[in-house]
Parts: sequence; C-alpha cells; structure tokens
Amino acid sequence: MFDTTKQQRFIDSMLHNILDVNLFETEEKSQKRLEVYRNNYMQTHCEVLRTKFPMVAKYLDDTFELVAVKYVCECPPKMSGRFSLYGEKFFEYLDDQLAVDLAKLEWLFQQVSMLEEDVVSGIPSASAEKIWWVRRSDVRLASFDFVITDAYDALIQDKPFPRIVHEKSWYVIFRKEGRVVLNKISKPSYEVLVTLATPHAAVKLYDMLTFSQTVWNSIFLEVFNNQILKVSHADSPKTCRLV
Repeated sequence: MFDTTKQQRFIDSMLHNILDVNLFETEEKSQKRLEVYRNNYMQTHCEVLRTKFPMVAKYLDDTFELVAVKYVCECPPKMSGRFSLYGEKFFEYLDDQLAVDLAKLEWLFQQVSMLEEDVVSGIPSASAEKIWWVRRSDVRLASFDFVITDAYDALIQDKPFPRIVHEKSWYVIFRKEGRVVLNKISKPSYEVLVTLATPHAAVKLYDMLTFSQTVWNSIFLEVFNNQILKVSHADSPKTCRLV
C-alpha cells in the first residue's frame, strides 16, 4: 500500500530542511540523499512555474527563480490535487504590479485553453424582449492596473519594452477556432459581461445598466457582434429551448 504520510514527511524534510532520520538508514546518508532530492524537486517545480508563466519569467529575469523557490517552499503541490492548478496563487508572491498582472493574465490563458469552445448556435424565433442572453462558458474576464497587452506583446515578440501606460483596463478572454483570444474592451462592456454570467433579457439589461444609446451601440459591437454571448432561452412556450 502507498504510504502517503511517509511521502509527505519526506517532502517536508526537503522543503524545510528538517531532517527526519526515520526516513533514512543513517544520518550521513540521509543528508546527502536529502540534498539530491531537494535539488531535483526544486528544479522540477521551478521549471513547471517557468513553463506556466513564461512572460513573467522573461520580465523578471533572474528574480523569477528566487520567487519560484519561495513559492514552491511555501505552497508545495497537494498530492491529492490537480497539478494543472498548481501556480494559481503565484501572483501573490510578486511585488512588481506589472508582474502581478502578467501572472494573472497567463493563468487565465491556461485556464481558458483547457476549456472547450462554447459554440454559439442560432437565435430562436422570438421577439427581442423575450430572448435571454448569457455569457459563453469559455469566456473569462479580467481587469488590470496597466494596459497589459502592450507589455505582453513586447515580451512574447522579443521587442524593446515600451513605456507601459498605468491605467485601468478591461479584457475578455475566450476561445475562437481552437486558439485563445484576448480582446481589450470598454468598462461598460465589461460590466455587461459581468452581469451576463447569469441569463438576462436584453430589455432587463437596459433597465439595470443605464448607459447612453451611444455607449450601448459600442457595447453591441464589442460584445454581441463578437459572439461571446449565447442565447440561454426565450420566454415563449413555442421557442423556449437551450442553444
């Protein structure tokens, strides 16, 4: 039978340099073996973080390794957890705000890439006020303190790092034709998409979010025309169906 308790004691010994002599034959052997395993463990898990956050690693350069080691020591992977979720809180260990935003963005990219594209089908034959809209299940939203796309594009394309504009920006991330798409959107469009995490009729949105007609026109171009919403159902017995 697999002894998970002993394995956890071994991991604690590696990460915290606490020698548990019961795990080894002699103290001399244990010290050497522990050092070998610790180095391998650290290298493997730091490389996992580097793979998950390549643009953060490129931006921070040598500092990334120091942060990664600290994260692995304080947040080792759970033996019963999914390794695909490892690194979820990595951004909390970063002091640089741009690095924090980059880490959050890369994490969202990974999560969306693992989702199936929520394909949009047709609109039921019901009047507009009876149709209920909802955000696609593969859509994720993000807001950052910087115009993050400028930094991300420069890093991924190995271009000279631009002057990054420090201003609040809003984004939608979704799958399209097998790839992950990142679009910068307006704050009103962001608010609409937040609201549409649950189904709402378009008429209800007009009542809840009192934007001008000009703003609504912009929202329709950014949100409805980009097919990141789908019809949940229609308030009509003849047309009520999931799509």
